[in-house]
Amino acid sequence: MALRRDDLQPPKILRAHRPRTSDALQPLKADVQEDVTTQELPHTGIMQAYWKYVVAGMCITLGFYLLLSRLVIPFVVATQEHWNYGYSRVSVTDLDVGHNGMSHFIAQYYKNQIVIVEMPINHPEESKIYAVYESVEGDTSQHVVTLTTAYVSRKDTPGKPDLIVSVSGFAVPVVLYNTGESFRTGE
Repeated sequence: MALRRDDLQPPKILRAHRPRTSDALQPLKADVQEDVTTQELPHTGIMQAYWKYVVAGMCITLGFYLLLSRLVIPFVVATQEHWNYGYSRVSVTDLDVGHNGMSHFIAQYYKNQIVIVEMPINHPEESKIYAVYESVEGDTSQHVVTLTTAYVSRKDTPGKPDLIVSVSGFAVPVVLYNTGESFRTGE
């Protein structure tokens, strides 16, 4: 029995996917009901819905800030100072302050006093000790003393800079004015 060609490929139906012209010209039937009343939705602002989460987030942030600023950062700073300066927080530096060449400085905050030892490298027999009383009431912690030079005095002499003494934890540094051979606290 032989197959016919129409059985293998059925004829295509054209225009099956398009709407008929008569359907397209008729207006659509509307689904309208009259006299319909609806309930009002409750008005909830964003803060009314999420205020508990906002307050909880603020409390967690505040707690994290307090933990970080009161415990973690002071512990890290104290550990670094201990590693760098030792238990007694002695700092050592070499500066040229115009006292017979380079001078070797040893500085320490000891019993509410800043103690500075100046030893000229070329003439160690001309060593000098400076002590400045500087305290905060009730403060018993160790502090690091750092020394820098700058021309602060109104009578600045070239090659003879003044000594700026900064103590960790104190807001204002102490200035030791260069007299040419030593330092003094008042200008």
